[in-house]
Order: sequence, then structure tokens, then C-alpha cells
Amino acid sequence: MKLTVVADVWVKPRHIKDLRPLFTELLDHTLKEEGCIEYSLHQDNEDKSHFMFYEIWETKAFWKKHLDQHHVVHFTKQTKEMIRDFKVKQLSEVN
Repeated sequence: MKLTVVADVWVKPRHIKDLRPLFTELLDHTLKEEGCIEYSLHQDNEDKSHFMFYEIWETKAFWKKHLDQHHVVHFTKQTKEMIRDFKVKQLSEVN
């Protein structure tokens, strides 16, 4: 069963520009992962420090595998002090 993930990230305002290339690098690597159907990043039009990842994975197992990938672990360590808050929601499509 497909898994949709919405990850909201609030960046410390002084780090917005610093994070952009790191987000791009994360996107580039993730889109090549097995099981990744969609992985996109959006920025709030009013609160520029709020970003939202929209992800669709073939299964929850592929998403969990994604979380252990080197580029995700590296991104998390690299940005730890730049991120103010982070929330993740796992959703299933209603048919």
C-alpha cells in the first residue's frame, strides 16, 4: 500500500538561504531512491521559514529505508542547528 508523507520544517530565519542548496541536494538523492514515487519541496508564501516536503512512497518499508539512507542521515546532522521545528505526518489515500 502506498504511503504519503507530509513533513513540515520550520527553519531558523537566518538559515533560510543556507538550507536551500542542502534541500536541493536531498531532493536530488531521494528522487533516485527505490520506491520513491514523488518527493517535492514547497515553501510557504507568507512564512518563508516554513517548508513542506510532500512525499509518496510505494510502501512504508521504502520510506523507512529512506530515513536510514546516508544522504538523509547526513542532511539531518548538517542541519540540526538550522531547524527550529519539524513535524511528520503519515497518510493513506482514501479510495
